[in-house]
Amino acid sequence: FVVEFEKFMVAWVAAKKNRNFGWVVWPKTDLHCTGFEFKKSNASQITKDVQGEAFVALTRDNATREEIDAIVFKHIHRVKSGEVPRQDLAMRSRLGQSPEAYENAGGFQGAARRYNLTAEHKFAKGDGVPHLYTVRGIEAFRTDEEREALVLDLTTTIEKQIISPISLIYEAMGWEEPTPDASRPVALW
Repeated sequence: FVVEFEKFMVAWVAAKKNRNFGWVVWPKTDLHCTGFEFKKSNASQITKDVQGEAFVALTRDNATREEIDAIVFKHIHRVKSGEVPRQDLAMRSRLGQSPEAYENAGGFQGAARRYNLTAEHKFAKGDGVPHLYTVRGIEAFRTDEEREALVLDLTTTIEKQIISPISLIYEAMGWEEPTPDASRPVALW
């Protein structure tokens, strides 16, 4: 029986089964991450940024709750102020079949289906569908002009792309999650 040493981490957080992250110091210094949006090609850049910063701060820098909150609040304020470019808020998901073949009218599949009702260049099986959270739900787009014309739902964007992706950190550490208005929940007893 031989045990091979693969990595050495100074800190590691197992948030849930197959979802973990840690700071590797050997054989090379880097963030190790498994099962989070940070590693997924279809996640928005804002999600990758907030997760990456929070993961590094917690595992490499031994950050406190206040320091993690500061990272989260910084990104919330950047979204609310319009500082984050819309392309960094966009997600992209691939269609496994034509949009009309999906029974579910929600999600990016429904957004692609609604887009196809009026678009000249329609989404088809295998296409990547860029989409955003808007006041009308999830809406798909193809061009920069279409993306810029959409009216964003900032509260949903913040909840889904900043708070939800880092919620497992808060859960694993036994902390209350921040709210979309960049405040902390207050314990009443």
